Amino acid sequence: MRRVQCARECQQLLLTCTVHRAHRWVIAAESDVTLRLCFSSDVCGQFDQTLNFEIVGTQRRYQLHCRGVCVFPSVSRDPR
Repeated sequence: MRRVQCARECQQLLLTCTVHRAHRWVIAAESDVTLRLCFSSDVCGQFDQTLNFEIVGTQRRYQLHCRGVCVFPSVSRDPR
């Protein structure tokens, strides 16, 4: 259920800006957009990905390093 709710929230956030060519956002001056990343995995492990951003008209690239970790729950074996 949480995965569906997160997807809906992400879709609503995208509606606050104009999307061009599915990868370019036009955001009004003096405004902001909240970027929410949702992570889900059916496989245990650590997942690393870098998201790259650029301001049109500049040669500067901004990088956001993301890491998702998925582990199965375990029972503590500490006899305290």
